[in-house]
Amino acid sequence: MSWHEREMYASVARNLRARFPEYDGWEIIKQPRYTGGKYRNYELDLMVERRWRGKIERVVVEVKVTDEVTTAHVDQLNRYARNVAGGNAMIIEKILVVPCGASTHLLREYPDIKPMFLRNFVWRGGSFTWYQPASR
Repeated sequence: MSWHEREMYASVARNLRARFPEYDGWEIIKQPRYTGGKYRNYELDLMVERRWRGKIERVVVEVKVTDEVTTAHVDQLNRYARNVAGGNAMIIEKILVVPCGASTHLLREYPDIKPMFLRNFVWRGGSFTWYQPASR
C-alpha cells in the first residue's frame, strides 16, 4: 500500500494541539498556500500560529513519510521557514514529523529543528505500516 503525507495530518494536528492549545491563541492551519515572495506557489504541510503582543508567532511543520531524514528534508523546512518569516511574523519553532522508527540522526546537526514521531505510523522491516493497538 502506498502512503501519502496527508494521511498523517490528523495525527499530527492532534499532537500539535496538545503542545499548542487553542486557549493560548494557537491556530493550526493545514496546507497554507503562499504565492508571494521569491519562491512562488509553495504549500506547507501545516503551520501553527498565534497573534501575541502585536507579533505573529509561527511554528512551521513539515510531514515526511520516510525512514530517514535527509538534507533535502531539512533544506525544504528551512526554506519554508524563511519564506513565512519577516515583517511582524517570527518563526519560534520548526518541526519535522516522521513515522516512529525513522532515523533522525541528521537532526543532531540542526538543533533548531525538532523531530516529532508519530507512534501510529511505524517503519518495520523496511516497510511503512499503520499501527493500531489491539483493542481491549
